Amino acid sequence: MRRTLLGAVIAFCSLGAIAPAPSGAATTIGQTAIAPPDLIHTGDSLDLVQALLPSGTSYVVPADGTLTSWSTYANSDGGKLAMKIYRPLGGGAYMAVSHDGPRTLSASMLNTFTGLSIPVKAGDVLGDSTPRFAGGPAATFQGVAGDQNVYRFALADGVSGFFRDDAPQLRVNISATFEPTQTASGQPTATGQRAAALAKCKKKHSARARRKCRRKANQPLPVTASPAPALYYPSGPQTSVNQSQLDGWRLCFSDPYANSFATFHNAEHNLDTIRAECSDALLLLAGGPTGSSTLTVLAAAPRADVLFDTGTSNTPHDANGSGWYFNDSWSWGFAKQGDPIDRNTCDVQGDPNPDLRLCLHTGIGFLEDGYRAGANYSLGDAGAPDFTRYIYQAPVPATQTTPTTPTGQRAAALAKCKKKHLKPGRRKCRKRANLLPV
Repeated sequence: MRRTLLGAVIAFCSLGAIAPAPSGAATTIGQTAIAPPDLIHTGDSLDLVQALLPSGTSYVVPADGTLTSWSTYANSDGGKLAMKIYRPLGGGAYMAVSHDGPRTLSASMLNTFTGLSIPVKAGDVLGDSTPRFAGGPAATFQGVAGDQNVYRFALADGVSGFFRDDAPQLRVNISATFEPTQTASGQPTATGQRAAALAKCKKKHSARARRKCRRKANQPLPVTASPAPALYYPSGPQTSVNQSQLDGWRLCFSDPYANSFATFHNAEHNLDTIRAECSDALLLLAGGPTGSSTLTVLAAAPRADVLFDTGTSNTPHDANGSGWYFNDSWSWGFAKQGDPIDRNTCDVQGDPNPDLRLCLHTGIGFLEDGYRAGANYSLGDAGAPDFTRYIYQAPVPATQTTPTTPTGQRAAALAKCKKKHLKPGRRKCRKRANLLPV
């Protein structure tokens, strides 16, 4: 157990619902204990999120806005604690978005930290995080039946991972002051069609026309999200890629190479379970330092190719610029297409291109701990650097996008338009030119 319960019942916060605040007013999200939670100590380097909450004030951010302060009720040890924002990704996975701290807590009292302006989005979840050498802070407090928080080893901002169930009937010991994003008029910031319509209103020449335009624009138009970015789908193994570049991909599995749970062949590491969770058309395997947003090496291909059973041979299956190999009782990984591999059981081949290789141990239908990410070998062994392995999925293959810079006939025609002396002539010329092929 990562936490010790020393007995007795701990006071916990009122579960009464808080009346909704007027639109635009500051509100509180999350909950803290109402007396020192002396009897619960939280371990080091852990992230905690409230996954289930049957009653009381929610930890979920209700709209786009900012957090201006946060609070926690410290136990008699005080310790250190950070406020952290998590973004749910589905399937028990979260991405760490931003944080404040860690802060040193004054023992046995409510600690509040003000003067913040941390942007958040609707649906984000308020949680907390303990640093290394945290000193036994109370990151949770006693709740009621049905409460469930989840935890994992601490993530860096921008990094995603799966969380595990903590002990039941605990609540994350943190609250924050939330202020929704406002415009000068006191209305929420407009986006999508409404934002575009309001932008056009500014071009009206008379004040009367601008007022009429704004009234029309502020009617119930859709406030839409930005379109999804194009899918990141590189050919062949890639190195030093930030996770923020993985547009269109969703994390479906991650854990440390050194995860001792894997050696016990538990359900989480059953390859049938992983294949069921990672069921989209494309898969991406990656590895990188734990807590870093930068992946040391990655490669992607259609799911059928990534999981193509090559037995125990040293003949990989080629797809999308990588040589893939998989067997549920030997190893799973990739190298650059055309490069030799030496599976013993994992690929121990050095040159050529040692930095373009990844290998994971498998055994009797389970993913086991170890072995390499790029030129970093023997991951999971004592003294090896702390690395995490990742599996991402995406539903569709990449599509080609039209270049934004005109070329060919269109570019030549647009160049001629610049030579027109009158503005109406230039507009008319550009309209014709933009009908030509790029």
